[in-house]
Amino acid sequence: RGLTSPLLRAKAQEALVLLLPPALSSVPSAKAGLGPFWRPVQRLTWPAAAFAAWHWYLQTRGDWLFLSITGLLIAMEAARILAPRRRLH
Repeated sequence: RGLTSPLLRAKAQEALVLLLPPALSSVPSAKAGLGPFWRPVQRLTWPAAAFAAWHWYLQTRGDWLFLSITGLLIAMEAARILAPRRRLH
């Protein structure tokens, strides 16, 4: 197996392809040009993160570091999403 595994390479390539549009649209001029379509493009990072996590899992076979960091990131993101939003006055 190792880094030459076709499945491992495929997951890495899928994550890279999904991260390219958000990276290119992160500059202010691209954000202004995309207008309301900017946010959906930026949301491509979610499936990219899933593919990247799967790629990492395949490399490490789910060791304690993978599980710890993935659990921490999921908990932090859940806290951010579930936190009440403050209104600016």
